[in-house]
Amino acid sequence: MSKAIVILGVFVADTAYTAPRQPVMGETLIGSRFVLGPGGKGSNQSVAAAKAGGDVHMITRLGQDDFAKMALDLWAECGVTPHVSHHPESYTGAAYIFIEEGSGNNAIIVSPGAAAEIAVADLEARASVINTAKVFMTQLEQPLSAAKHGLSMAKSAGALTILNPAPAQELGRDILGLCDYVTPNEIEAEQLTGVKVTTPETAQLAAQKLLNLGAKAAVITLGEQGALYHDGQQTLHQPAFNCGAVVETTGAGDAFNGGFAVALAEGQGIEIDLDAWTPPAVFGWMAEVGKIQEHEMLKTFNCGIGMVLIVAADHVDGVMSALSDAGETPVKLGHVTDDGSVTYTGSLL
Repeated sequence: MSKAIVILGVFVADTAYTAPRQPVMGETLIGSRFVLGPGGKGSNQSVAAAKAGGDVHMITRLGQDDFAKMALDLWAECGVTPHVSHHPESYTGAAYIFIEEGSGNNAIIVSPGAAAEIAVADLEARASVINTAKVFMTQLEQPLSAAKHGLSMAKSAGALTILNPAPAQELGRDILGLCDYVTPNEIEAEQLTGVKVTTPETAQLAAQKLLNLGAKAAVITLGEQGALYHDGQQTLHQPAFNCGAVVETTGAGDAFNGGFAVALAEGQGIEIDLDAWTPPAVFGWMAEVGKIQEHEMLKTFNCGIGMVLIVAADHVDGVMSALSDAGETPVKLGHVTDDGSVTYTGSLL
C-alpha cells in the first residue's frame, strides 16, 4: 500500500533578520544577525516529512534563477521528489522574516513569485501523483482555488487530507469539508473562528467551530502550551516539551505538520499523550545491565515522527543498541546537556 505524501505548496528563499524589535515606518535599525536559507511552508513541510522518513512529493512552480536551484538542491539532498514547472518570466519566491531577540518570535512577509500563479491546471497535470497519495497536504500561500482543487482530487482518490490554513483567510464549508485534518496555530484559529485562543480550553472551542464548518478533525498548535486535538469524539492536549530556551520559532509549525503527515501515512493513531511510554526494549536493557533506573528516563514524547526519547547522557549508547536490537523504530534519541538544552546524538529514523 502506498505511503506517499504529496504536498502542494510554495518554496521561497528566506531572508531572516534578527533585531531587538521591528522598526517603525521610516526608521532604520541595526540588526544582530542575518541568514539566507530555504523556506516556504510547503517546502518546509516537505523537508520535515522527508527527514522523518516519509516518501514525499512536492508540487509547485519555480522561476528559473538561483533561488530555484536552491530549492532543487535542497530537495535532492533531503529526498523530496519534485514535481515542478519552471517559469523564467517570473521569479522564485522570497520571504522577509523578522526574528525578535530574546523571545525568538517572528513576523513574516512572503512574496511567492511564480508559485502565486499555481492553478488548477498544475494539479490536473500531476493527477497521477495525487491519485497515489496516502496523505495530501497543502497550505494557503498559493491561490485558494488551487488548494481547494488539490484537496478535492486527493479526497476523491481516497487520500487523507491535511490543510494547514496559513496564512489564514476566510474559509467555508466548501474547503473545510474536504479536510480530514485542519492544523492552524492559535492566531490562525482565532482568525478562522473568531475565538481568541489562549488556553487549551479556548482551543477546543475554536476546534469545534472548525468542525462545525466541515472539518473532520482539528489540531491547533499552541506554542509553549503544546497542541490540542479535537474531532468531536475525543479531545487530547499534549503539553509542549521543554528542551531549553527558544532560539526562534521559524518553521516550528511546518516541522509539526511534516511529522504529522508521516505519522498518518504510516498508519499511526492520534495518540498525543505519550509522555509516560518508554519502549520495552529500553526497560529490558535497564534490567539487564543495571545501569539506569526508570526515573532516569528523562522524557518520552511524540512529535508526529514517532517516539522521541531523551535519556541521561551517559546511557545513549546502551539505549541505542537496545532499540536497534529490538527493531523498535522510528525513534529519535537525545540527551540533556549541562545548559538544559537537548542534543540529538543518534537517530534510528
